[in-house]
Amino acid sequence: MKNFIVLILIIFAFFSCSHDSMLIKVKSTEQLEGGYGTEEGASQWLVLNSDSTFRYEYHLSSFPMSTTHGKWKIIGDGMIEFTSYDNNCYPISVSEKYYKELDSIEFKIKEFKIPSRFELIGYRLILDSIEVVEQKDPIIEIPLSKNEFSSFAINVIFEQDSLPQVDFIRYDIPTETYTRKSDSSNYFEITIPYEGTMYYGERIKSDTIIVKSDGLYWKRKGEYLFKKWID
Repeated sequence: MKNFIVLILIIFAFFSCSHDSMLIKVKSTEQLEGGYGTEEGASQWLVLNSDSTFRYEYHLSSFPMSTTHGKWKIIGDGMIEFTSYDNNCYPISVSEKYYKELDSIEFKIKEFKIPSRFELIGYRLILDSIEVVEQKDPIIEIPLSKNEFSSFAINVIFEQDSLPQVDFIRYDIPTETYTRKSDSSNYFEITIPYEGTMYYGERIKSDTIIVKSDGLYWKRKGEYLFKKWID
């Protein structure tokens, strides 16, 4: 009996060591930077960026059904963790400047692509949690008298073709709140990493992904193997 127990322990130790040897020690985000995809089941794409952000897409045939953005981090040997942005609040990047020739405060929203079946209706500017203006034009101008704001957010408004019995479904998606860096800035260029399919992005909180020599294993996704794309 004793010998049998010892044998079991040896077998267990062997398989444990074999399993661990497949793990890849992740020392930096650049080590995993790039695109990955599944070969089994539904088509799933995953892009890991060196700035610790990720993009996950779920496709049915060749049509993107959902897009999720968020942050990823290293949590141990052979393990990384995903957490998505709040589905109801998307990040923005802002470049703020001062132009002497401007006689107003200008917010310029850079053009972004919206998939077919979606129509952009307009933008809503919110200063210090108070709605100021809603318009279709991506360049929003407000008078200098409103220059005392400390933060702002942009709501993106669009419509989507729906079922035959319903003409359109309207969505109003807010961005995160941006805190102003300088009171003298009067020009704000805003980039919104937005697509219609982001509205359907799933919530991901502290999902663990195993990093092995043959790819990434995301257990909650059915243990499909995400293999790295060949550049």
